[in-house]
Amino acid sequence: MKILKDSGLVFTRQQGRSIYYRINHSQFNILKQYLESQIIRQCQGVRW
Repeated sequence: MKILKDSGLVFTRQQGRSIYYRINHSQFNILKQYLESQIIRQCQGVRW
């Protein structure tokens, strides 16, 4: 969770001794688009 928090992919909120995590949709969409582009690039030369 620390890596996700440090990278900005999740928001945290502490309430008492509990920590609540929430996805950062805008950052997650950026990551998703990047990963999709990498997959497409890797598969361009593959024959199915």
